[in-house]
Amino acid sequence: MRGRGRGWRWRGCSRRAVRFLEPTLLLLLHHGPAHGYTLLERLEEFGLAGLDPSVVYRALRDMESRGWVSSTWDEERTHGPPRRVYC
Repeated sequence: MRGRGRGWRWRGCSRRAVRFLEPTLLLLLHHGPAHGYTLLERLEEFGLAGLDPSVVYRALRDMESRGWVSSTWDEERTHGPPRRVYC
């Protein structure tokens, strides 16, 4: 069936972005826990600006399901709804 392989979820992103997204997220999280929005902003430092946020959050969820990262809900330090903190 067409469109069911690993690559379908990255549609619309350059190969370079796909290839370096997960390692870059791991590098950023190595420096300390961060919210998804913070990670999105920091990706610009590595030439990965303009990625659709859904691609980044999907990558984070995939990495969490593989045990590469973990997350918790930050309910105390936010103004508004709780935000997920990745580490």
